[in-house]
Amino acid sequence: MKWVSLFLLFITTTINSQQIAFTIPDKTLVPECIAWSKKKKSFYVTSIHKHKIIRYDPSTKITTDFIKSGQDGYDGGIGLIIDEKRNRLWSACGSYDGREYITGIFAFDLNSGKVLHKYLFKDTVPSLFNDLALDRGGNVYVTNTYNSKIYFFNTTLQEPQVFLENIEYPNGISIGPRSTLFIASHTKGIIKVDIRTKAITFLDPGTLSTASTGIDGLKFYKNSLIGVRNATQDIANNKLLRYYLNEKNDKISSVKIMDEKNPHFLLPTTGVIVKDNYYLIANSNLTLLEQRTNTFPDESRLNETVILRYKL
Repeated sequence: MKWVSLFLLFITTTINSQQIAFTIPDKTLVPECIAWSKKKKSFYVTSIHKHKIIRYDPSTKITTDFIKSGQDGYDGGIGLIIDEKRNRLWSACGSYDGREYITGIFAFDLNSGKVLHKYLFKDTVPSLFNDLALDRGGNVYVTNTYNSKIYFFNTTLQEPQVFLENIEYPNGISIGPRSTLFIASHTKGIIKVDIRTKAITFLDPGTLSTASTGIDGLKFYKNSLIGVRNATQDIANNKLLRYYLNEKNDKISSVKIMDEKNPHFLLPTTGVIVKDNYYLIANSNLTLLEQRTNTFPDESRLNETVILRYKL
């Protein structure tokens, strides 16, 4: 039976037609996450280095600050998601100075940038709120990569509640159909979670268990998951992958390599789906940042941020 299951899963290499959607001139931004607001007709991007969130308007090609550097204690911008219905922008942040871990979750008003709610703390114990997913009720699910937990949060709570434990190094997270969460575990690959029962299903089959490890950004799209694989020793092996699921969404039926060995790739991080297009942060420049001191040993190696667009 093992041999049969191996033949059922196949990997194809089809480099999708991609083009540069736009660039961000600030070479020192170090972006981590990108989101799109249909209401504002703008992209929003977090900055690890500058502790802020920027807004890019495609019609004018102008970049402005959505929130200023360090506003309301925002420190090291990471995950980002927009709640259009409730006019909120949610973001996670985190940093480490060699002594303390600072991490938090913020809800900002999408119109004004005013903070609506935040949870921020410091500790010597490793903790990092990373990526976020939003359900129809406006609730946010957040991965904490360092303590291997998934948290639940909304503006009625004083602090995040633990939703799920013992998920090894969770990173990317996405909402699927029928009250389903998909979580990218660095070591275990993509995991399906039933929100109502908290039942866990590991999607990787048999000996191909490494097929979805090392995923950063993760998005559900038309019975498939698009993942940015960047946790490899060799930067040249970073890939943009699409995992097609079976009808029950409890097994990966095939894997498509959407892009690899792209000259723009320098630790690609996350992407966002706009209509039938996928927009990817191709070069975060994160490998060039000394995170404990938040400095660049060699700024001459930095390039402006490139956002690539892929037709899905």
